[in-house]
Amino acid sequence: MISSSPDAPRVADRMTPALRRLAPLLMVPALLLSSCAPGDDGGAGDEADGTGGEATGDGQNQDQQEQDEQERLAEERREAFAAREAACRADDQHREAAAAAVAELSTDQQAGQVLVGEYGGTDASGMAGLIEELHLAGAIVMGDNVPRGDDGVDLDALAGELGTLHQAAASRDWPAVVAVDQEGGLVTRVGTR
Repeated sequence: MISSSPDAPRVADRMTPALRRLAPLLMVPALLLSSCAPGDDGGAGDEADGTGGEATGDGQNQDQQEQDEQERLAEERREAFAAREAACRADDQHREAAAAAVAELSTDQQAGQVLVGEYGGTDASGMAGLIEELHLAGAIVMGDNVPRGDDGVDLDALAGELGTLHQAAASRDWPAVVAVDQEGGLVTRVGTR
């Protein structure tokens, strides 16, 4: 019961400290919800003022902004769906091309395509020969395969060796796989030491 007498206890005095801290937070949603009730726009735009109950001014701008945002999100969803559909079609095309390539391979070639060889030293020509002879997918480059110069890694020599590995697969429609090992932690195969 609300009383206006000066000696009546105020509601805030009867509230616990925790509830006193929560009261402002509870009021905000209540005020927001009451100002957004259907058919109640805070007195603006009611039937008596001749606007026919339509929002005016800031309310109209807010409605337009919300509609624009919904249209933008719908367009993004349509674009994402179209991109996904295109990717699926491309993925199907890749699968079909891969299936056609595998169908043309002998059993020995198919077996070789699931293997990646390892070689010692910085000369990749022996590994390139194995890629060609055994139809290997490619090779893994380990630390001892990286050529070094006075200033660290010799990038020109490394590029040449990688080119040798790729050239070994020139007779097929896909490149050689060149892999590096990663055993956890910081591994830098091509860097300065």
